[in-house]
Amino acid sequence: MKKSLSAILATSMAFSMFASAAFAADATTTLDTEGKFQAMKTAGIFQGYPDGQSHLEANMTRAEFAKALAALLNLTGNATAAASFTDVPANHWAIGEIGALAEKKILEGIGAGKFGPKLNVTLEQVAKIVVTAMGLTPKADATVEGKTSAWATGYVAAAVEAGLIPASADYTKLATRGDLVDASFVVYEKTQTSVKSTKVVDSKNIEVTFTDGGVVKKELTDALQVGVATKVSVEYKGVTYEVEVKLEAITATAKLTGADKLELTFNQAVDTAKAVITVKNANGNTVNQTAAFNADKNVATLEFASSLLEGSYTVSVTGLQEAAITATFTAEDEKVAKIEFTSDKAVLIRGYDEDDATYTVGYKVLNQYGEDVTSDYEDQLTFTVGRGSNSKVSAEDGVLTVPEAGVLNLNDKIAVSVLDVESSTFANTVLTVVSPARVAEISIDKLYNEDGDTLTAGDDAAEYFLIVTAKDQYGNPIKDASYVKDDVVVSVSNQNYASVDYVTDSNTKGDFTTVEIDDVEYVALALAGDEDEDNAVAAGTSKVTIVSTTTGKLASFDVVVKEAVAADSVTFSSPSFAAAGEEFNVPFTAVDQFGNAITSASKLNAAFSNITVGGHELGEGVEFVADYVNNKVNLTVDGLKEGTYVLTAVTKTNKVINQTIKVGEAAVPTVISGIDSDFAKVYAVDATDTLSIADDVIIQDQYGRTLDQTDDSYPGFDWADYTVSITDGGNYVKRDGLTFEGEKKGSQKFTLSLLNADLTTTDKTVKGSAYSLNLKVVEQADIASYEVADLGKILAVPTEAETTYDKDLTVSGVLADGSKVAIPTSYYEVTTTSGNVEFNADDSTIEAFGYADDAFDDGDLTVNVIVAVKNTTQEPITKAVTVSDDAPAPATLALRTQGVATEEGSNVASVAAASVNSDALVKAFAADAVEVTDQYGVVITTSLKSVVYSGFTNDHTITTVEAGDTFNVVAITSNGKSITFKVIVK
Repeated sequence: MKKSLSAILATSMAFSMFASAAFAADATTTLDTEGKFQAMKTAGIFQGYPDGQSHLEANMTRAEFAKALAALLNLTGNATAAASFTDVPANHWAIGEIGALAEKKILEGIGAGKFGPKLNVTLEQVAKIVVTAMGLTPKADATVEGKTSAWATGYVAAAVEAGLIPASADYTKLATRGDLVDASFVVYEKTQTSVKSTKVVDSKNIEVTFTDGGVVKKELTDALQVGVATKVSVEYKGVTYEVEVKLEAITATAKLTGADKLELTFNQAVDTAKAVITVKNANGNTVNQTAAFNADKNVATLEFASSLLEGSYTVSVTGLQEAAITATFTAEDEKVAKIEFTSDKAVLIRGYDEDDATYTVGYKVLNQYGEDVTSDYEDQLTFTVGRGSNSKVSAEDGVLTVPEAGVLNLNDKIAVSVLDVESSTFANTVLTVVSPARVAEISIDKLYNEDGDTLTAGDDAAEYFLIVTAKDQYGNPIKDASYVKDDVVVSVSNQNYASVDYVTDSNTKGDFTTVEIDDVEYVALALAGDEDEDNAVAAGTSKVTIVSTTTGKLASFDVVVKEAVAADSVTFSSPSFAAAGEEFNVPFTAVDQFGNAITSASKLNAAFSNITVGGHELGEGVEFVADYVNNKVNLTVDGLKEGTYVLTAVTKTNKVINQTIKVGEAAVPTVISGIDSDFAKVYAVDATDTLSIADDVIIQDQYGRTLDQTDDSYPGFDWADYTVSITDGGNYVKRDGLTFEGEKKGSQKFTLSLLNADLTTTDKTVKGSAYSLNLKVVEQADIASYEVADLGKILAVPTEAETTYDKDLTVSGVLADGSKVAIPTSYYEVTTTSGNVEFNADDSTIEAFGYADDAFDDGDLTVNVIVAVKNTTQEPITKAVTVSDDAPAPATLALRTQGVATEEGSNVASVAAASVNSDALVKAFAADAVEVTDQYGVVITTSLKSVVYSGFTNDHTITTVEAGDTFNVVAITSNGKSITFKVIVK
């Protein structure tokens, strides 16, 4: 494909912007001159001789070169432009091409009105022509080793450097057709490639694809702006191309790929570290999920804690751009979509009684997403068998077992069908009775430990299993461990290091069992160790071999027991904070003798001979403790007295490490650092606000930590010994105890100080603890505007004595600078559009009571609350309040810290293992963890209708849960509101 002249010239301009040496460096062709000639001959640029030969050794005339060059540059013939040449007749075979080149000043005349069409071309003339055609600049003041004419030196230098012509001892000599082919091919190759497409990967990266299949990836210096078309230059094979790109706003589409899986596809790569993905159902409740991005960072696969319930959902992604990225999807309840039998053979179970034969066949249940859900639905399947007793049919773990009331012969045919009534899914097949299954193929897949630990000396062998796959002669897996045991023999090369469990009556029969991994059962062989050392294994390698007694096929596996982990390279650092009486953490790094970081608390505690500090030692005041919430291990030291200590650690490899640790004085209340922002700082005359010492006064210790005034466990002091004194000043704000009231316009400072009853001095004031509370009083004329907070929904109650569901009416003044002003109720009057909704000025609340029973027959009522500010021209402020007699019911669910539950973050809670190791305890934990708010915005105490838990790590169950495990909980209220969250066991 040839380019237009405008494209050629645009490319030529780009060439002149970079060093022409890049030309030669990027030349990639491997064709010889003949191959180049044939390529351009096929393209219609060169022509061969009548004898069919290329004659590359021959010379080429200026007319011949004009013909080829015009074709190369895709120029349209222009005979008129050649009319000025007296030696180019009107009927010349190349007049159009000569004129076109002359018009573009690429190949001009030789002077005196002549073109010289029959003259041969010299090498330096070729240099000038191709340099001009490619838009390159002759090199000024250049020197060339070969012979050149004075006018040609700059052109020759540029052409040689760009790889357009080869170096020569004499550039004034005539060029051969081969020289012209080589030079022309460079031009040809450089002008055949164009931009095929551009792609914006993200705001700093683009990809440009060329017509020859090449791709250039470029990182931009300046980030692209959304919606702004930006021109970018890219270089490819020595050519600079300018492309226009535009960064589109990030969008995403959501598609369910499983009952509990979603694929979120973005229109561009995203910053996965900043992406925060939230999924909510139609009720606005968050659905817990985990997300994993693909390598291109444009697709996130979300996995939910359980199968999604039917309904609409919204995915929101924040952190990537100013506006949240949203996508919606609709889920349907999981259902059976297909049932299939996995074989056409009914396999007789060995050892059957001839009068009561039994056979089996595998089956599989798939949901609408093609996922295997056999275990979830097999209880609702109805099987029908053409022969045998249907009442005795049993289905479990994807295997249908049928006892037959008569003798079955090999090759008998049996019709079997299955129906899922709920989905009307049906499948049937005809089975052929075949001989009992025997182990024909055997493999040892891996050494498994539920915690993922590496087998090391001293470990309990019973916690490790060899996972085995056995297949019968029909290619079906054998999942019955007893059958595997009957059909194989096991040997161990060196039982001094590690062995396997054997059947007691035979030293060749391994005692096979089953192990559950990710809810799937596998045949396994448990390891065994030294009985005298609590089944511990020793460092070394044992080869375990399993042989099929029916086929002789075998599998071997090297059980490698590593040396016990010992801390070999250890560093300690001074703790960032340590106060007397408080437990603190010592920063550390620990690497074992194999060069691996030690990240297990139990292995760290076993890796040191001892760690001592201040009279404490490892196991007694010093301990490595797993922090499962933050997925790390802390070295904790119990509270020491104030002073400087040396921590000494001795590793099992006999290395000694010392670290100086300074423990500061016990923390005590030291300073009042501020007042909560909810306490009013600006008052209108007669306005009041009450200060709560516990809630509004912020008290810090000498280390800058804010202290909890409800926490009585601080080791260095007792809150009962501390009080807060308030010293008045001025006459602008009146104080009555902890109630402040605006007196007259002006500013007034109050000084709050800590008093400590334990101080031995007469003045009990804690020095340096004072805080200046500056309050301002304004007059109504100073208030620029007024605002009223939204009221929301209110419950109609029988009498005004029921105050739980009253709504606070908050009316504030606003100064010109935006400051909020507390105003008295005397500044405004409140009216409503219903006599049953009243304003209680005593506590500034809106009450709804005394409605007739039929007032809500048509649904909720909307009542307007009208606030008119006195002595102003401001229009009354109207706020709508929805009045309903619907009984309070759960509306929103959120996590909280209460009882045994601790909120750890978005949809994550933690709990001690002992508080959730039974069904009843999980429900009690969920009641603590989940805060339920009704439709009126009031937190209510309600029992959850159901609490579903699933997804235990380490193949544990609710009764075997232990620290370090995680699982998922779905809490559902009686009206169908739900919350899904992850639980970390600590």
